[in-house]
Amino acid sequence: MRGASEKEKKWVAMREKEKGNELFKAKEFRSAIEAYTLSLKLDPDSPAVHSNRAAALMKQGRWHDAIADCTCALDLDPKFFKALMRRGAAYLETGEAGSEQRALDDLTAAAAIDPANKEVRRLHERARRAVVDNTTNAAGAAEEAKSRGNDLFKAKRYADAVVAYTEALATDPTMTKAILLANRAATRLKVGKHADAEMDASSAIECDGTYVKGYHRRAQARTNLGLFEPALEDFERVVRATPDSKTLQAEVNACMQK
Repeated sequence: MRGASEKEKKWVAMREKEKGNELFKAKEFRSAIEAYTLSLKLDPDSPAVHSNRAAALMKQGRWHDAIADCTCALDLDPKFFKALMRRGAAYLETGEAGSEQRALDDLTAAAAIDPANKEVRRLHERARRAVVDNTTNAAGAAEEAKSRGNDLFKAKRYADAVVAYTEALATDPTMTKAILLANRAATRLKVGKHADAEMDASSAIECDGTYVKGYHRRAQARTNLGLFEPALEDFERVVRATPDSKTLQAEVNACMQK
């Protein structure tokens, strides 16, 4: 609409929005999307039109496009109820990793705005259950991978054990992460990857500063790397926790002699 005033553009944009609404009601979703798109070309700052186009896109199974439109609407109006609800519903349909939690976040925000809305309550419960199920499944898979790693370590199949521990960390990063990292550090020590073992042990300590095995693995790695002073500092912490270990004392003595 070259030469048209802003007022004229707004009027045509509103007309196209209303046209899109009628087409949506008639279940002519492709035509509705075209009308909403024209409306947005003339008035791109309308959260309602972005949200309406998202609804039409969802009817065509275009979940990512719908999410993008809802995000535009929420950038313009962060508390726009319909955009929150629709984006949450679209996230649920993508089936992608982490999408259930993003859906739950949106639907929780929507429920806070309109707690009596039955549809948002239904979607919220669906998202909540999906998050719980995924967490349970991830924890089970991570535990299985961890156990497999332990068995492989005992069988001296160290390279395979590293893979199993890495799988456990990737499957459920929240699961006893310090233990998994310390286990992987021990495995890497066995195959001479002392720098990688030192990094794993340091990460384990970052996760849990009280985890003694993390300090022990790092002390062993640092000894092998020739970092004797920091290794002794780590050993001191381990000795305080297990002062009667003869094997540990032998490691400390060996480090002190280097």
